[in-house]
Amino acid sequence: MGEDPWNAAKRLHDLLDFSEIPHELRDYVPDYPIHVLDVCHTADERLLEFPKDLASMFLMIKYQKDFKTLQSVLQSIPELDTVEQETFDTAWNFLDKRMLKFKDKAQNAKGEVNMCVAVDQMLEEGRKQGHERGLSEGRSLEKEFLILKMLKNNLSIDQIAAITDKTADEIQAITENQKPNTTP
Repeated sequence: MGEDPWNAAKRLHDLLDFSEIPHELRDYVPDYPIHVLDVCHTADERLLEFPKDLASMFLMIKYQKDFKTLQSVLQSIPELDTVEQETFDTAWNFLDKRMLKFKDKAQNAKGEVNMCVAVDQMLEEGRKQGHERGLSEGRSLEKEFLILKMLKNNLSIDQIAAITDKTADEIQAITENQKPNTTP
């Protein structure tokens, strides 16, 4: 959504197919401009001219794939710090439902949601998931390295399977996909 600037019709007549309608009848179909606010390609300053919750929603849409920039923008504009619960729910139901689970921890006594806290929590969860995935991949690579090393030291596939809890087929796949390496 919003990766390319709006380049579609900007007038009603541009949307309609008049190919089978006589030219003289075209005048009976009103034509008017279609006003498009392309929030992903509109300067933040322009978006901030809208009421607070609408501006916040536009910024959430604009930076939905870049939480660090969203965080930075929200932190630089204190009046956008909190939004109504309905605004938060509407935006994130549409953009990224994962964000909804952070609402309770980011809500204040008035029921408003502190966007900075919610975005911080989302970024932290992303860091944790990345860390866990990195550890998992590292353990997997280390196990593959050890299997290759055991094979190099003439242990049988059955012995390696017993030691590593891998099946003989998994060990065979590792040996076919990787050449022995001296580093994990």
